[in-house]
Parts: sequence; C-alpha cells; structure tokens
Amino acid sequence: ERYLSAAMPRKRRETLAPEVPKRPKLSGERSDVTRCHCVTEALQSLSLPEECKAMLLEATPLTLGVPVKERDKRQVAVAGFIGEVLKEMETKLLQDVIDSKMSSQEEVISAQLAALSAASQVQDARRRMEEMEEQLALRLSEDDAACSTLGAVRARLAALQAAQAKAEEGRRRARQE
Repeated sequence: ERYLSAAMPRKRRETLAPEVPKRPKLSGERSDVTRCHCVTEALQSLSLPEECKAMLLEATPLTLGVPVKERDKRQVAVAGFIGEVLKEMETKLLQDVIDSKMSSQEEVISAQLAALSAASQVQDARRRMEEMEEQLALRLSEDDAACSTLGAVRARLAALQAAQAKAEEGRRRARQE
C-alpha cells in the first residue's frame, strides 16, 4: 500500500484509512504454558490411581513444554501416555454424549407413545359416549312415545269413566221413575 499511495494523487492518499497496527503474535512459550495448563486440568479430572495421576501431572510441563523435535525418548513416551489417556477420556466423553442423546430420544419416544395411547383412549371414550347418547336418545323417544300413549289411554279412560258415570246416572233415574 505504501508504494501505491506514493503513486496516488494527494487527495486520494488523504482518504485512505490509516494503517492499523497488527496484533503481536504470542510467543511459543506462552502457548506451551497454556496448553500444559489445559492438559493438566483435564488430567486432574480423570479417575486414575493417585500415583499415576501425580506422575502424569508432574511430567506434563516437562514433556509438553518441550517442542516435539527436541524431545528425548522418555518425553516422547510420556507424551504418548498422555495422548492415550486424553484419547480414552475423549472416547468416554463422546460415549456419554451419545448415551445421553439416546436416553433423551428414548424419553421422547416414550412420551410420544404415551400421548398416542392417551389420544386413543380419548377417542374410545368419545365413541362410547356417542353410542350412549344414541341409546339415551332412543330411550327418551321411546319414553316420549310411551308418555303420549299413556296420556291418550288416560284421556280415553277419563272419557269412559265419564260415560260410565252418565250411564249409571241414567239407570238410576230410570229406576226411580
């Protein structure tokens, strides 16, 4: 940009954004310390015998703090042990995640099955209720018909009783005469 800005007209150079200084890079030693700290925290959470854990924790900065090309045979071996332990830890964590997801899916499926069963039971209850309403309507119509018939029979009975009373009145008068 420096070469381009020299070739540009003055007005154009003044409108260019000012140069922003780049962020300084972290030194290799600092990233090694951070990496060692992360590995140490991971190793502390493991369920290993205390002697093994102490050995790995003590060896971590002495091994991982040294660049790979500069490590001796023991450091390479310890780095391999740490790698294996972390790989086993990763595998276990992944298996835990998978188990958790499977458990969650099983719970969802179980809840869906329960909801389907409840919906089926509601449908069956609604169907039975509709059948009972039909039977009730039929019985009510039968009762209404019986009441109508009973009313007609009572009216006919009343008419017959009235006719009988009139006939008896007529007989009584006839006897009296």
